[in-house]
Amino acid sequence: MDEGQKLTEWQYDCLIDIYNQLIRRNIRMITITIGQDQLVNRRSFFLANSKSHIVGRFMPSEYKFRGVTNMEEMGYVLQSYDEAEYPLHSGWYYTRFYFPKTFDTGGRLAHFASNLFQLFLDVRMEFGLAGSNLEIPMEYVAFTVENAFKLNGANGRCCEWLTMEQWREAIERSGYIESEIYMAIAK
Repeated sequence: MDEGQKLTEWQYDCLIDIYNQLIRRNIRMITITIGQDQLVNRRSFFLANSKSHIVGRFMPSEYKFRGVTNMEEMGYVLQSYDEAEYPLHSGWYYTRFYFPKTFDTGGRLAHFASNLFQLFLDVRMEFGLAGSNLEIPMEYVAFTVENAFKLNGANGRCCEWLTMEQWREAIERSGYIESEIYMAIAK
C-alpha cells in the first residue's frame, strides 16, 4: 500500500475486515505498506494506543528506503539500465533501445555516474539547496533517466549520445528541484 501515512485508523480497520474475510477463505493477504517518514509516526501512535492489531498486520517492521547518496550508488543505478533486458533474453537493454549505435560501440549509461552525480550537486547549489546530507530520491533519478532517454534517444531527438546539457534538462524536467525546495521549506 502506497502512502500508508495517509490512511486513517478507520481505513486500516476496513482493511482488517478484508484481511479476516480472506483468511476465512484460506487466502493469505500479504501487505507492504510504503509511505513517507510520517508513517513511522503513525506506527508509533498505533503502538502507543494499543492498536497492535493494525501494526501486526500492516506495519510489523520498518525499513527506510534511501535514495542515491554517492557516485558509486549512482553508477549502480545507471548500470541497471545498461544490463536490464526487455524482453528477457532478447539482447535489448534499455540503454541500447534508446541509443543503439552508441551502445553497440561500448557506450554505457554507467559511464555518466560521476558526472551525473556531480551535476545533481551543482544544480542543487544553483538553487541554494546545499547540504551535507544529500539523498537523491530514486523517483527523481528514474524520472531523470526517463527524460534523458525519451527526449534525446531513438524516439526523441535521435541524438547519438547524451550531453551534460541534456542531462541538466532531464534533471530540471524531473521535478527534483521543485520537490527539494518544498522539502527545504517544510523543514
